[in-house]
Amino acid sequence: MDSRAGAVSEAFEAGAQAEDVMKAASHTQLSTTMRYNRGKIVQTSRVAELRVARRNKEKTE
Repeated sequence: MDSRAGAVSEAFEAGAQAEDVMKAASHTQLSTTMRYNRGKIVQTSRVAELRVARRNKEKTE
């Protein structure tokens, strides 16, 4: 499970789509794939940064 969790986490951190990661891991349920994902903090932070960047861009346009 450790190598699979590492691969799933790395794929998410690289920006892969959840459905693609799920298929690559041979999971039939997205919930299973998400249990293997260790990088939730990194990904959540990236999403927050993207949201702030978009708001700032909209203000300058």
